[in-house]
Amino acid sequence: MLAVGVWASTMKRPLALAMPATFPLLMALGALFAFSGVQIPQVEAGVAASVLVLGMILAVAWRAPTGIALTLVAAFGFLHGYAHGTEISALASAALYAGGFLIATVALHTLGMLLGYALARNARIVKLIGLTVAATGFWLLGAQILAA
Repeated sequence: MLAVGVWASTMKRPLALAMPATFPLLMALGALFAFSGVQIPQVEAGVAASVLVLGMILAVAWRAPTGIALTLVAAFGFLHGYAHGTEISALASAALYAGGFLIATVALHTLGMLLGYALARNARIVKLIGLTVAATGFWLLGAQILAA
């Protein structure tokens, strides 16, 4: 979530605002799919891959074209929302549960954007953040592959 915010901070408006708005919207849709019982295989691997890709994007300072950036953010949001939706307790309120993870997501996007704006003059730190996120994604993806 932080990586989406940092990446958005490197983009020009209105894309900088559209990216962190798109992610939770598609996250909600993904959760709705999970709540309705739709089965999507390998979602955890997809989430791990999204972390790897977002980290690589930051590490190489890629300023993707608008359509590609929004498509990636939408797909990643959907996967994250679906994963959260599959983790709901049978006793939990779906609306409150989804509201909680959506509020947390918006807060993390905002924190990531603030961090990105604060570090705008220090591309090395942003790249280091990207490498750290990518390494985490690589590790998570490896764990998913080994578990399969």
